Amino acid sequence: MDINVEELIAGLFFLAYVVYGPLVKGGFWKQNWTNKGGRWVTAAEGPIFFVCMIILFLTLGVVLTLEGLNVI
Repeated sequence: MDINVEELIAGLFFLAYVVYGPLVKGGFWKQNWTNKGGRWVTAAEGPIFFVCMIILFLTLGVVLTLEGLNVI
């Protein structure tokens, strides 16, 4: 069974960020348009942004992990 290490590592990092952001930092990092900083956005401050980030990073993490393991 061949394992794609690059995709597997990327998928695990996406899944780790989904856990790290909400549980450790309490939100997700939102960069300003000017690239001069940003801030952590919590679920109370931006519920739509929060849910979108969970869906995005969870989907990417699962898909890349499964591709790394050659399941899909």
